[in-house]
Order: sequence, then structure tokens, then C-alpha cells
Amino acid sequence: MARPKKRQSTLSPEDWLNGGLELLAKAGPSAMTVAQLARYLGVTRGSFYWHFKTVPQYQEALFNHWHAKLIRVVAGDAKTAASPMEELLRLIASRDLPKYDHAIRSWAKTNPLAAKAIDQSDKFRLARLTEIFNAGGLNLEEARKRAQAIVWLAKGAQDEKNLGWRNEVLLDLFTIAMKA
Repeated sequence: MARPKKRQSTLSPEDWLNGGLELLAKAGPSAMTVAQLARYLGVTRGSFYWHFKTVPQYQEALFNHWHAKLIRVVAGDAKTAASPMEELLRLIASRDLPKYDHAIRSWAKTNPLAAKAIDQSDKFRLARLTEIFNAGGLNLEEARKRAQAIVWLAKGAQDEKNLGWRNEVLLDLFTIAMKA
């Protein structure tokens, strides 16, 4: 998601949400004030309050937007591919999802809404990976164990700066995990 260009007109709620994700990823949770968001987007704070009555309402919308537009879409696209694990990794890398995860996980240390969003997202990822492993031939119990290991590994791997290396290692781990 690219930073929106400065505009004279009012932004849409999606512009505020996309801009918020980008600002969060670039500057961290401390930058997530209405004033800093408005400055980042090149508009007045009034545009924010036109769409969101309160900051917590915006935060909840931001986390829902992150989950719906990035997490759910990627999982759905990967699930329907011929090679779901390879497609999952490709989508994660092409959309640079770890930068958003890292930012929201950082925010979750001090923000209960972010903590709730991370918890829901991790449960969703666990369920989708379990389905993928189970569809690949593993029994449900083994699929769930391997999916859990991958979720834990991916959480730790998001801090790796060398994206090519991270993706190569994760793909190898996915491949190993698929073997019965």
C-alpha cells in the first residue's frame, strides 16, 4: 500500500485505514495519533472525525481492515492454489505482510484492541494452515501440530531483514512439515 498523495478533498475511510497501516509500519504505535495520521495523509483532522467518531473506533476498524484485506485474502488465495504453501509464501512476501504483523504485534504490548486482533489473527492462521496440511494428507491432529509450529516459527521469523532468506527457510520448513 503506497502512501496516498496529498489531497484537498476528504479522504475515504479506506484511505485512512491504508494510511494508518503504512504509518504504523513505518513509525510504530506512538505515531498513531489523529494529528500525526492527518499530517501523514496531508489533510486536516476533521476528515478523520467525519469517518470515525473516536480513536478506539478507528483502531478497531484498522485491525479489522488489516485482517480482512491482508490476512484473510492471502489465506483464501493460497488455499485455492495448486501448491498452497508455495503460494502462501509468495503472497506473504509480495505484500510484505511481516511489516504489518510486526507493527501490530508491537502495538499489542500496550493496546488491548491490538492484542485482541493479533490473537484472532493467529487463531485464523492456525485454522487455515491446519486445513492446508490436512488437505495435503496429514491426519487432523498432526496437521494441527505442524500448523502450530509454523505459526510460532513465522512469528519469530518476521524480524528477519533478509526477506529472500526468510522465505527460503520458511518454504523449506513448510515442505518438511508436509511430509508425513
